[in-house]
Amino acid sequence: MKAMVLDHIGDVAGSPLQLRDIPMPLPGPDEVLVKVHVCAVCCTDLHVIE
Repeated sequence: MKAMVLDHIGDVAGSPLQLRDIPMPLPGPDEVLVKVHVCAVCCTDLHVIE
């Protein structure tokens, strides 16, 4: 599945958010897996972490 991953915060070259393929998580006992159709990140949040 696709995921936006935050590797670091601060003065490091490049974008702190990277689009990656990660394995689909398997829910454990008493857990559920929720399918998300749409999500967003506020531009202000991106400004703060950069």
